[in-house]
Amino acid sequence: MTLAICLAMFSSVSCGSNPNNKNKENSDAPKAAKASVEAVDLGLSVKWASCNVGAQSEWEIGDYFAWGEVQSKASYLANNYKHRDANGNWIKYAFKADALVDADVAKADNQATLLPEDDAATAIFGDGWRMPTPEEAQELMDKCEIKYWEHGIQLVGPNGNSICIPYGGSKQGEKVRGEKTTSYWTNQLYSQKGTNFLGGEEIVYVEQYGRRFDVKAKTVGMEYRYNGLPIRAVKK
Repeated sequence: MTLAICLAMFSSVSCGSNPNNKNKENSDAPKAAKASVEAVDLGLSVKWASCNVGAQSEWEIGDYFAWGEVQSKASYLANNYKHRDANGNWIKYAFKADALVDADVAKADNQATLLPEDDAATAIFGDGWRMPTPEEAQELMDKCEIKYWEHGIQLVGPNGNSICIPYGGSKQGEKVRGEKTTSYWTNQLYSQKGTNFLGGEEIVYVEQYGRRFDVKAKTVGMEYRYNGLPIRAVKK
């Protein structure tokens, strides 16, 4: 069966000749077009899409999405975020935390993982596709060999197959920032234990951030959920 464009064996990598220095970017990786998404088996717990949501080739960034929105848009701002009302309150994926101004909510649902109707990968690709969990993203970064190219990063899985992750940064307002980063959304909010600074009581809260992973930095971190990030989908 033919897998994604970027499929490769460790001994023969289709994204270009092997880099001599893994920390040095190379310019000879091909940019062949591929119109349809394929599920690439990297030898991990899930299969990864051959290209980004909205992309037509492996090195194309595709569309940017705010966390929990299923359509791209021209500008990514707090005041045009789908799950926030005109008063700045979260109205979905919201957690009540009275002591924290940023966590004020109009409707607390205590939902930290995207529902299918708010998952852009599910809405656009369908057929079992979804955004990855933070754990699946961490597995991708921990278990794959990373190779650096001019347009992004190649991840070679334990079984020799590979995918390419293009640089894209994040879209804040109408501007793209951090063009040489590889930050992508996961399907979960960023949550942590917090301390009530008034009374010292320990509470659980979810801030205004979604969890994102950065392949280049090999970290799972956070991003304002109303900013735009690219999406790389997974499926079982």
